[in-house]
Amino acid sequence: MLFSMPATAFSLPDWTPALEWDHTLVQTSLYTRHFSPDPEHTNQQDLISLELHNPNNWLAGAAWFKNSYDQPTWYFYAGGSFPFGKPIRG
Repeated sequence: MLFSMPATAFSLPDWTPALEWDHTLVQTSLYTRHFSPDPEHTNQQDLISLELHNPNNWLAGAAWFKNSYDQPTWYFYAGGSFPFGKPIRG
């Protein structure tokens, strides 16, 4: 029965985020502490991160840092934020 339903019964919501800019976050790490220290660990991460937000609470970002073994590391991400007490827009 599921396969015999018309495709219009499964219309997807308009989820594609608008390409509008609301605000930007620039982040860094001023202090790092390992809870299980190891002589090979470094506490100097040199983190720098840039995060872009749109008015509908969608976000995308990138960060660069040196991990605990002093290896350069990049990560990229995208998603949404759901702040408490604030209505979700579009």
